[in-house]
Amino acid sequence: AGGADLRAVAQDIRIFLEGTLRGLYPLDFGTGMMLGGFISLIRDADDGSRLASLRSRLQELEDINEFARRFHHAEDGAHGEPNDDELQSFVKRALAVVRPL
Repeated sequence: AGGADLRAVAQDIRIFLEGTLRGLYPLDFGTGMMLGGFISLIRDADDGSRLASLRSRLQELEDINEFARRFHHAEDGAHGEPNDDELQSFVKRALAVVRPL
């Protein structure tokens, strides 16, 4: 796959997670909120709340967000290109985060 295609997939990881989590928790994650905001809400959630149950996935969400952020609005390639192995790893990690939900 070409660099633009890999970059598009890297950008779409966040969109996928945001859409999936918003669909599962529509009252908690607003339509204008991005993954970083989701992470903050999960981190700050009251113990016993629905969002607190996602804390076991917090580090993984943070790692994925950090990876995907490098390519968000980076159509010009200023932040480099994702390599295929790294991208496949993060796609699998994103799927694993939401699979048990």
